Amino acid sequence: MRYVKIPEPIQIKNLTTGEPILVDGGSSPWRMCRYLADIVLPDGALGKGYDADRVRSAVRDAFRDAKPGEYVAIEDSHHAAVCAAIKEPEAKITPVVTMQLFSFQEAFVEATREKPKVLIELTG
Repeated sequence: MRYVKIPEPIQIKNLTTGEPILVDGGSSPWRMCRYLADIVLPDGALGKGYDADRVRSAVRDAFRDAKPGEYVAIEDSHHAAVCAAIKEPEAKITPVVTMQLFSFQEAFVEATREKPKVLIELTG
């Protein structure tokens, strides 16, 4: 099991002007769940078919309501599949966007195997 600590939302900006960039018609800050649902999970590097869709569904559901500072528990096999898509994506997402979302990438890839004390207290 891996435990992903949810980072703070990120405002994607024009790196020259500092102005927010419109993505899909909006400029609201991105949350971890949006990064996963919009960039990582649809990527072909995650695979295709039932098993890949099962990973997509489980990860999307796990992160849907997660708030900054909380931990989300992820099965090792799901973690490995998503990490592969983060590290070697097939999609051509501009680095101006992805490099600003690096804290999301790092939080997922560097997820700890040690059960967080907060999670232990909540789940027993």
